[in-house]
Amino acid sequence: MKSRPDPQRQNPATGLVEIVELKDHPFFIGVQYHPELKSTVENPQPVFVHFIKAAKEYAGKKDTAKTPVMQGEMT
Repeated sequence: MKSRPDPQRQNPATGLVEIVELKDHPFFIGVQYHPELKSTVENPQPVFVHFIKAAKEYAGKKDTAKTPVMQGEMT
């Protein structure tokens, strides 16, 4: 089954889709608005916080998947 955008992300006033997210993807999000305009180092917008968190989790999984196993460590 293909991922479908969440229809609940529409702006109720305009009916326009403002956010698209794929629920079964590690991090796939698109936004029509500009969160970078309200984000600061001291008070980052949640989309950036969650992006960094997802990237760190993905990097951790990727690193552990590539960790070599020495022949003496094999059971």
